[in-house]
This record gives sequence, C-alpha cells and structure tokens, in this order.
Amino acid sequence: MFMRDQTAFQAATALRIPFAPQPRDEARRGLVGGARVETDRGWLDIRSVMPGMRVATLDGGFALVRGLSVRTSLGGEEAVHFPGGSLGNCAGLDVMPDSGIVLSDPLAEELFESVDVVVPARALAGRRGIALRPLAAGQAIVELHFDAEEAVYANTGILLHARPGENGQGRSEFTWLTEAQGRALVRLVEGGAGLEG
Repeated sequence: MFMRDQTAFQAATALRIPFAPQPRDEARRGLVGGARVETDRGWLDIRSVMPGMRVATLDGGFALVRGLSVRTSLGGEEAVHFPGGSLGNCAGLDVMPDSGIVLSDPLAEELFESVDVVVPARALAGRRGIALRPLAAGQAIVELHFDAEEAVYANTGILLHARPGENGQGRSEFTWLTEAQGRALVRLVEGGAGLEG
C-alpha cells in the first residue's frame, strides 16, 4: 500500500569538495585510520568517532569530543608506526610525526619536574621497533578536539596529546620536550628499563 516504486530511483549527483591544504604543522598531527580509541560506546576506530561522543582520557574520565580535524593523506607523507607492544599498545598503529605522545616516568619528573611529558612521535622512531614509514595516499588522518587539553588512549596503551578546540592554542599543562630531548629521555629511561611496554 505505501511501497514506493523500487525502479524509480533518481540519479545521484556527486558533490565536489574543494581540497584546502592544511598548514605544515597541522598536517603532521593526528591518528591514521585503523587506530582505536576508548569511547563511552567501547573501543572504536578513530574514523568512527564523532563530535558529541566521549573519549577516555588520562585523568580517568571521559571527555566530550567537540570537533575533529579530518583529512586524507595525499601520498609522499610519512607516519610513525608503533608495532603492537612497543608502548603498551595492544596492536600496531600509525601516528603522524608531529603528534604529541605522552610519556610517564619518574626520570622525567627528576629531569623536567613533571612525571608526564609530551614528545613528538618522530622522537620515538628507532626504538622498540617504532619507525617512520611511507603513508599510502587515501588514508584518513583524524585529530580529536576537546574543550580543554587532553591525553587520550589509542590501542589501549599509547597516550596521545589532544589540543583544545579546533587548532587550539594557548599554554599547555604538559611539559613539552623537543625531538632531541625526547630521544635523550628515551635512551636514559631504556638504560634503566623504564617506560611502559
């Protein structure tokens, strides 16, 4: 009685979405599709996270996702690959090189007066099987945004720094290390068999 004529479909029109390249530092942050984050609905692929969902954070709560920066890789880019178990992560994942990775160790507190420090992901390349590798064109790259700065879990063990708001700026509550400082800290900690994983 209310059934529509199944043979009367209208032709679909493809939408043209112009590509707007991101500034270099923005383009080098985020999780590559396939990485999973803990949400209030369970562990989800980063590509399935939407504004309004809640994501587990370092402080033990669930923070409301306010926005996302999403883009597609164009080819010729590199990502940092973290094999399963390299930092307590349950499975391998790829992260863009300038993404902040939160490391916790008593030695960091001794050296930088903060037990939690943030290092660029690329600073960890060369350790525990972590390596820069080419990123195929067409891969989704997602950066989560919250009301405040957060650290979120990816693949159960890696803590990824998330800036507040879209392109959030301002003073960080975390101690940020340069790539050289991050490499030096990891060498010192591994000498004493610290860091999770």
